[in-house]
Amino acid sequence: MMGKLGVNCFSVSLDGFGAGPNQDLQNPLGVGGMALHDRSTAADRRALRQLAGLLCGRTFLALVDDLCVCPASTLTEAPSLGSCYAAMRAGVLDVQTPRGRASTGLALLAQGVTGMDAAAER
Repeated sequence: MMGKLGVNCFSVSLDGFGAGPNQDLQNPLGVGGMALHDRSTAADRRALRQLAGLLCGRTFLALVDDLCVCPASTLTEAPSLGSCYAAMRAGVLDVQTPRGRASTGLALLAQGVTGMDAAAER
C-alpha cells in the first residue's frame, strides 16, 4: 500500500520544467534542479512585472463603471503606485471605491507601459 503525499507549493520554471534529471530523495528537484528556477534574468523579471502591470491595471479599470472618476486623463499624469499604496495605508484611498480602483488601475497601467512607476519618471 502506498502512502499519500500532499504538496503545498510547487514551482515551475519559465520554460515549463518542474525538476531536473535523476530525481531522488537526496535531489528532490533532480540533479541541478534548483538552477531551473534561477535562470530568469533581470530582463525576464522586468518583462513579467510589466505584463502584470498591464493585466492588473486593465482589470482594475474594468471594475470602474464611470471612468470620469479617474484622477488623470493620460498615463503620464497617472499617480504612482507608491502614492497609491501610501494613500491606502493612510486610509485616503480605498480600492473598493471607483476612484480607488481607477487610481490603482492607472498606476499599474503606467508601470506596465513604461516599465517603471509613472511618478519616478517625472
